[in-house]
Amino acid sequence: MTLSSAHMIHLQETADPSADAVIDRVAATGIIGELNRSLAGWDRNDAEPPADLPDFVRDWLQKSAVLPEWADPDILARAHQLFLDHGPMIGLVGLTSSFAWMYACPHGAEVMARSGRFKELTSRRIAETIQYIFSVAETGAFTPEGRGITMSAKVRLIHATVRWSMRQQGYRGEDGRAPISQLHVTSTALSLGPKLIDDLGKLGVVVTPEEADAWAHLWRVCGALLGGEVAYLPAGHDEGLAQVNAVLDREKGSSEAGRLLTRQLLRFFAETLPGSAFDDIPAAVIRFLLDDERCAMLDVPSSRWESLFRSGWSGGAWRMTKALPFLSFSAVERLALALIEAHFRTVDGVPVRIAIAIDVRTEFQRRAQRAIAAYEEALVDGDVSDEERATMAALQAQLNLSDAELRRMAVVGAVQAALRDGVVLPAEAALIDEAAQHAGVDASRRAEIAQAVANGSVDARERAWLGELLELVG
Repeated sequence: MTLSSAHMIHLQETADPSADAVIDRVAATGIIGELNRSLAGWDRNDAEPPADLPDFVRDWLQKSAVLPEWADPDILARAHQLFLDHGPMIGLVGLTSSFAWMYACPHGAEVMARSGRFKELTSRRIAETIQYIFSVAETGAFTPEGRGITMSAKVRLIHATVRWSMRQQGYRGEDGRAPISQLHVTSTALSLGPKLIDDLGKLGVVVTPEEADAWAHLWRVCGALLGGEVAYLPAGHDEGLAQVNAVLDREKGSSEAGRLLTRQLLRFFAETLPGSAFDDIPAAVIRFLLDDERCAMLDVPSSRWESLFRSGWSGGAWRMTKALPFLSFSAVERLALALIEAHFRTVDGVPVRIAIAIDVRTEFQRRAQRAIAAYEEALVDGDVSDEERATMAALQAQLNLSDAELRRMAVVGAVQAALRDGVVLPAEAALIDEAAQHAGVDASRRAEIAQAVANGSVDARERAWLGELLELVG
């Protein structure tokens, strides 16, 4: 459907009555802190709500933390596979342009800034966002063993708590707007859904129409679980992209809140990622993906990396030179991998860690080895300018994820994949053998991996050997 002006007025004036009623009762009894502590350990979808919660909270969770009956497991599986294939980039775009598009909407930015969650708990709030993306996008997120349903219910109650807090502060939105309204929930789902896929395409990630529709379906499910009105949540990518563009254009504007949030987001990247090589890249990503008008509204600083992105984008397609595969990976995907691997320092006194499913982490670790191959190929071919070579050297000197660390990640991923799948691929066998040599494993035991390659399977003895190796290198 097309979101008309009347639809958007309805959405901006509507909050989440059932969740708000729960938090109003919780606040009246003075147990908001206890509620947060009780829910902190409630993770799996098949887990009963904590027994120490009031009955009315448990009843609400049991009724609300339920997958919509129209959610299609096969379509969701395609979305989960897309995340396995491109998770680091999805995480990076979700933390840069997906935020920035919403920061350029003054009403929503004002609510985020006034809620205090970004001002006082920047690193935690950003970590919560990427954790939520992972929790709903990983394989099995909506199965009994997954986390997507319970995480959504907790986020929904967080939104209701923010609304309650802002009402206590006397907040009154313009034109009868509710804080964290249905329009906010809908636009968030659309920004992390169809808009994120559109931005991935600008960075050279190829997503098929079927994959794009599957990702839109995933975020329609998430929107419903977050309390969104299903009638306004699009069923496919094209419809969703048209809707989110209409909302973003209607809401577009300059605000001090939007600029504050942008500065804090860029500060998060600068302070959490080691060295200085990455400092300008998030700003370059935002400036590349957003239009100049919005970047000016948000005061997104210029970056020396902009020329790299713009030189690779020509005629509506990503144009790769010999150097660009490595440079784009180093500048963007290594940053994404650093985020995913949670190599963070403590920011504002808050340590940041991300919980990642084993199959997702294994796929990301395999990507690490492909980064090394792209780098080595570019150097061997010699089709690299002096300036590009200097950029590579600077990255190598300053990156958190050095080639040695990337290779270690790749080895861990290869071992985990062998243990999980019972198969060792030839390329992975070479990595494992190299790691075993470095770990001091004797030649006779290393020969066992050759046998695994020869027969195409991993038997019990080889599995035990691989488990020992994982402990040595992991």
